[in-house]
Amino acid sequence: MIMKKNSLQSPITCMIGSSAVLEGTFRAKEATRIEGTINGDIIIEGVLTLGDKAVVNGNIISTGLVTAGKVVGNIKVANNIEILGSASIKGDIECATMVMDENAYFEGTCKMNRSENKDKEKKKA
Repeated sequence: MIMKKNSLQSPITCMIGSSAVLEGTFRAKEATRIEGTINGDIIIEGVLTLGDKAVVNGNIISTGLVTAGKVVGNIKVANNIEILGSASIKGDIECATMVMDENAYFEGTCKMNRSENKDKEKKKA
């Protein structure tokens, strides 16, 4: 998978290989890359990267998401989501901003919460 220069970039500290199949909820407190299959929800306190062979049958909650894989489930991302050309998503998306390549597939609704994130940033300042 080739990442664009403007892609969400975070050092990957947790990796699930292409031959792995995980059942149940998967949690991590750092940037994570998944190449295998997850049958269950994913909760990541960081950026989640799904490779082009990744399959997720469950909901995703993360700080950010870059996906080239297949997701069947709802996605809630606090910041940005980037959907690459090989990606397929069937489910609803909630995010602050979204970039979707031309050949990506998305079936669902998208709710952009930019105002909520701006309010949080104002409170931090």
